[in-house]
Parts: sequence; structure tokens; C-alpha cells
Amino acid sequence: MFSLVDYERIIHLSSPGLLLDASPLDSLLAFSKSEPVAALPSNAERKELLTSLLLIHPSAENYSRLRELRSTQPMTDLDLFRKSFPVPDSLLSGWSVSLGNLFYESTSLRNSIEGFNSTIFTEATAYVRLSDPELPGPEYDVPYYDRVRIRPKNEEARFVWEKLYETFRQRRMEICGLDLETWSSPVLQAETMADESDAVAEESQVADEIVKHAQDL
Repeated sequence: MFSLVDYERIIHLSSPGLLLDASPLDSLLAFSKSEPVAALPSNAERKELLTSLLLIHPSAENYSRLRELRSTQPMTDLDLFRKSFPVPDSLLSGWSVSLGNLFYESTSLRNSIEGFNSTIFTEATAYVRLSDPELPGPEYDVPYYDRVRIRPKNEEARFVWEKLYETFRQRRMEICGLDLETWSSPVLQAETMADESDAVAEESQVADEIVKHAQDL
């Protein structure tokens, strides 16, 4: 992203997800002070940044610096950014945060408390990343009972959660012409070996019964 120097500013959003309201992000692009990086804080103490939402001012200088640092030692993108851009200078300002829920994780809906309002949430949220760890991703057709098992208990939050996944499915079809992909739970090697051992044992038992039956005749 830092190599895209033809652009003055770039917003990076972790995917996959849904854009609910672009207006707050437009304001972020138009009115925020230009910094090499402006990121969401990891918590209220504002001591570390997250890479889930980044407002970036591309430059050849920072691009070269990041490439050189990455080449010297392996590290995650999060570690790279935290090492290269110290806080609080690299955090979004309080004004930016006041624009509403610029970035939201679908997993947080499962922790919603009594009083959660689906209408208020939808109107105040710009982008939601669909990232429930028990699911392979919103692009997969997961059995209904698996989704029921992890969906939010709060009725209003459950309505939002299910609507987000359904809207993703519809837009994937309308824009990309793609239906959901088939998914099946991965089988661990140990389970596969155990199943094969059971099958061998069963075949051996059947063979012994056939021999015994032949001897009785």
C-alpha cells in the first residue's frame, strides 16, 4: 500500500466484510490530518495500534523502510507496523473515533448485552468484518445447525448477525456471480487413521466369521 504513491490517502480494511455506510470513511479520508499511518487503538488506553483499519499516506520513503525492516527479520504485519509507527502519533484522533463504529468485528455481536438495538447499530456502523473463528468464512455454505450453535443469544444482535451473512451471500452473487462454496469439516489425520484401523478390524472380524462358518459346515 505504501508503494501506491499516486494516491494521497488510502484506507485499508481487513476482509472479508460488509460496508454498511461509506460516509464516515469518506469523512476520514477528506478531513483527517495527513500522517504516514493512522490506525485504530487496540484498547481504551491507546497504547498499541491495530491493523484492522489503517489510514495510510503512501510514500516511497516509508515503503523502502518497511521493506528493509521486513527483510532483516520475519514478523507479522501487526508487529511490523507496531515497530515502525509508534503510538500515540500513529493512532486515529478522538475526532475520527467520534464518527461512529468505523470498524466492527462480527464476533462482538455475540457478546451483546440487553438493550442492544439493531437499528442504532446499523446506522452507526461503517464496516463490519465477518470473522467468527468457528466458521471458515462468509464465502462458504456452512450447515444451518453449525451457524445456530454460535449465533448471538440476544435477539436483536442475532438479527443483525444473520442479516450480515445473508447480505454478503447476496452481494457475492449479484456482483461476482458466485454462489457460496461447499465446505466440510476437515478430518484430522489421527481421526482418519483411527477410522482406517476400525475398518481393518471390522474386515478381519468378518473374515474370521466366514472361516468359522465354513469350518462348521
